[in-house]
Amino acid sequence: MRRFLLALLAAALVLSAATPAMARHHAPAAQKADKAAVTAVQPAKQGPDLRIGLAAGQGSVTISPAAGKGMARTDAGKSVSLAAGQSYDVRWQAGAFLVGREKLRGEILTIHPSDKSDGGLALDGRRYRGALELRHRGAGLTAVNIVPVDDY
Repeated sequence: MRRFLLALLAAALVLSAATPAMARHHAPAAQKADKAAVTAVQPAKQGPDLRIGLAAGQGSVTISPAAGKGMARTDAGKSVSLAAGQSYDVRWQAGAFLVGREKLRGEILTIHPSDKSDGGLALDGRRYRGALELRHRGAGLTAVNIVPVDDY
């Protein structure tokens, strides 16, 4: 009986020593699969955005996509496409942004280039990278340039 118990104890020790080794052997593949799944779901990390004030108290501003098309969208979800090579006067009128002839209701108007190359936008003839944000403040419009810190 003693021999049997010693043999059983030895077998248990061998199995307990082998189990962590087997787990370590298979863990990297499982970790790689988990890491790949997490990477596929999460977007690439980008640096924070800088917000740079460009103008304040303006009655109207002129916006134009510097290269390619652009998109103007309010916080209420209304949007209008901006054609390449066109200039648009933007002003606040009767509780809405007037972009060219289009009326967009909302408190914040964000204008960004449609293409991924970020050809930029021009505000009153001066070109800026990133997006532009317009807000109505008391006496007029306030313009803010929103640009990723890496592009600044």
